[in-house]
Amino acid sequence: MPDNIVPFRSASSTGRNAPASAEMYDLLSKIDELEDLLEALDEQGVTTRGELVALISRLETEAAARDASPPSRS
Repeated sequence: MPDNIVPFRSASSTGRNAPASAEMYDLLSKIDELEDLLEALDEQGVTTRGELVALISRLETEAAARDASPPSRS
Protein backbone atom coordinates (compact mmCIF):
# COMPACT_ATOMS: atom_id res chain seq x y z
CA MET A 1 0.00 0.00 0.00
CA PRO A 2 1.44 3.46 -0.88
CA ASP A 3 2.67 5.59 2.01
CA ASN A 4 0.06 8.31 1.45
CA ILE A 5 -2.92 5.92 1.67
CA VAL A 6 -4.53 5.50 5.06
CA PRO A 7 -6.83 2.49 5.52
CA PHE A 8 -10.40 3.43 6.34
CA ARG A 9 -12.04 1.67 9.23
CA SER A 10 -15.82 1.99 9.19
CA ALA A 11 -15.96 1.53 12.96
CA SER A 12 -13.83 4.63 13.42
CA SER A 13 -16.49 6.82 11.85
CA THR A 14 -19.07 6.14 14.52
CA GLY A 15 -19.37 6.77 18.22
CA ARG A 16 -16.46 8.21 20.16
CA ASN A 17 -14.11 7.86 17.20
CA ALA A 18 -16.09 10.32 15.06
CA PRO A 19 -13.98 13.34 16.12
CA ALA A 20 -10.79 11.42 15.28
CA SER A 21 -12.24 10.51 11.87
CA ALA A 22 -13.14 14.14 11.22
CA GLU A 23 -9.61 15.19 12.16
CA MET A 24 -8.16 12.53 9.85
CA TYR A 25 -10.42 13.67 7.01
CA ASP A 26 -9.37 17.29 7.56
CA LEU A 27 -5.71 16.28 7.59
CA LEU A 28 -6.02 14.23 4.40
CA SER A 29 -7.94 17.07 2.72
CA LYS A 30 -5.18 19.52 3.62
CA ILE A 31 -2.55 17.12 2.24
CA ASP A 32 -4.51 16.90 -1.03
CA GLU A 33 -4.70 20.71 -1.24
CA LEU A 34 -0.97 21.05 -0.66
CA GLU A 35 -0.16 18.36 -3.24
CA ASP A 36 -2.32 20.23 -5.78
CA LEU A 37 -0.51 23.46 -4.92
CA LEU A 38 2.87 21.77 -5.30
CA GLU A 39 1.84 20.44 -8.71
CA ALA A 40 0.75 23.91 -9.84
CA LEU A 41 4.04 25.41 -8.66
CA ASP A 42 5.98 22.69 -10.48
CA GLU A 43 4.06 23.44 -13.69
CA GLN A 44 5.12 27.10 -13.40
CA GLY A 45 8.73 26.19 -12.62
CA VAL A 46 8.53 27.76 -9.16
CA THR A 47 10.79 26.24 -6.51
CA THR A 48 11.25 29.08 -4.01
CA ARG A 49 9.14 31.74 -2.35
CA GLY A 50 11.21 34.40 -4.13
CA GLU A 51 10.41 32.86 -7.51
CA LEU A 52 6.72 32.83 -6.61
CA VAL A 53 6.80 36.50 -5.59
CA ALA A 54 8.61 37.37 -8.84
CA LEU A 55 6.10 35.38 -10.92
CA ILE A 56 3.14 37.09 -9.24
CA SER A 57 4.73 40.50 -9.79
CA ARG A 58 5.42 39.75 -13.46
CA LEU A 59 1.86 38.53 -14.04
CA GLU A 60 0.42 41.60 -12.27
CA THR A 61 2.56 43.84 -14.50
CA GLU A 62 1.39 42.00 -17.62
CA ALA A 63 -2.24 42.25 -16.51
CA ALA A 64 -1.90 45.98 -15.84
CA ALA A 65 -0.30 46.53 -19.25
CA ARG A 66 -3.09 44.65 -21.01
CA ASP A 67 -5.72 46.54 -19.03
CA ALA A 68 -4.15 49.88 -20.00
CA SER A 69 -3.87 49.10 -23.72
CA PRO A 70 -6.77 49.89 -26.03
CA PRO A 71 -8.97 46.94 -26.96
CA SER A 72 -7.99 45.20 -30.18
CA ARG A 73 -10.44 45.16 -33.06
CA SER A 74 -11.30 41.77 -34.45
